[in-house]
Amino acid sequence: MLLKFHQDVRLRVGDVIVQYRLINKDAPIVITFPPGSEWITEQETNEQVKLWGFDFFKKQQINVISFIHIEQDDYFPSCSIELQNFIEQLGKFIAMFPDKIGYGSSRGGFAVSLHANALGLDRALLLMPLSTYSSELAPWEPKVIKMAIWFFSASKI
Repeated sequence: MLLKFHQDVRLRVGDVIVQYRLINKDAPIVITFPPGSEWITEQETNEQVKLWGFDFFKKQQINVISFIHIEQDDYFPSCSIELQNFIEQLGKFIAMFPDKIGYGSSRGGFAVSLHANALGLDRALLLMPLSTYSSELAPWEPKVIKMAIWFFSASKI
């Protein structure tokens, strides 16, 4: 993976579009993941649809890498080997930046926290992050408890 500077780069990684603009390797970089309400259709993948957060950070002259999922029900799946491999490689290449900041809302907050270690994030701003429904990974999550109660109740029917 070769990162290009001073140009908008857009690529597809499985069911995710990644767009980035790198300006200065001695400045912080922000990695954005959108909420579930922000997604693009398959038809929009070849168009210059604005990715969540990308233009804002670009206009501020801040290094930015933005991810967006294709189709509504995608969740930046941890099960996508292609995306995992890409993010692990990306983490190695962005290690040169002095400060790596994750930024995401709702599902995007979940994605930032899910990929924080692989990306080598120094900080993260998670706005209303969703959590995993796995009782093994997040037993404290109220939704996990509610789901367990719901499934237990439903099994008696």
